[in-house]
Amino acid sequence: MRLVALLALMWLVPFGVFKAGVWVMGAASGRTATPEPLNTRFGGYGTEDAMVYWGGIRGREGREGLDAEMLFLEADLVFPFFYGGALAVSLLIGWALVGRCFPPGLCFLPVAIAVVADWIENLVQIGQLSLFTANQPLGDAAVSAASAATRIKLVALTACVLGVAVLTAWAVGARAAASRTR
Repeated sequence: MRLVALLALMWLVPFGVFKAGVWVMGAASGRTATPEPLNTRFGGYGTEDAMVYWGGIRGREGREGLDAEMLFLEADLVFPFFYGGALAVSLLIGWALVGRCFPPGLCFLPVAIAVVADWIENLVQIGQLSLFTANQPLGDAAVSAASAATRIKLVALTACVLGVAVLTAWAVGARAAASRTR
């Protein structure tokens, strides 16, 4: 029973923190649902993509929509502390369940990469959105850096989820093997 409860925590805590965080950031910023936000594009994006995305927000919602997008990006500078903490706790629970048989820093590595990449992505997007709202040209290199950070963040987050899945299977397999030898 203890194993089931810990495994449930490993999955529910990060999922709950992520869902709640996205909802709170959206509600607090006033950001409305937009088609394929830049921060979720696994394939990356370029300057033209950013201009089309932000231009679409301006076309639908005007300056208020761009202000909401800016507030969302600013709130997303804090969010990585929450999802990063939840993922780290989840991975550490899994690490403990499998007998602490590898360095715990391996649990933190993909989390740290995701958090730092998320900050870079948001800081650069905040700067570029400021230029966009002032009708200034966007920087190709800056948008490329934000896009690379987005892809790195998404790969690192995928690695975290895969890590939780592997640790879950490992813990369940170890428990099953231990119960067969009794």
